[in-house]
Amino acid sequence: MGRAVGPGWRSVEGVGWLARVGPCSELAWRVALGWGQAAMESHRLRLQRAGMLERLALRQGQEALVWATGLGAQAAGLGVPVLRRAPAPTTWEHHLGVGWAAAFFGAPGIDVGRPASGTAV
Repeated sequence: MGRAVGPGWRSVEGVGWLARVGPCSELAWRVALGWGQAAMESHRLRLQRAGMLERLALRQGQEALVWATGLGAQAAGLGVPVLRRAPAPTTWEHHLGVGWAAAFFGAPGIDVGRPASGTAV
């Protein structure tokens, strides 16, 4: 059996993304960081064990929400406010939508930093 491994720099990078974005689906988080399923699960477990990430299973058939804790934001060097408790069910769809928007605009290979040449601003 292998030794237990704590969060590394990629895990801390991932929890930093969550601290900036807020709660989102595990899949959106994984897409935003360019991780595969196994890598995301490994990072999530390491961060959960270290108290840097929380996870909430949603209704059957929906993805789980993940978010950074205060410790996670601190480890990422961010002084941003984080949730003190699980998101209320009335906010789940909002968090899922915001997470996907953030994942799309921040995913590897997506450049939305400037308009195409010749485009009026």
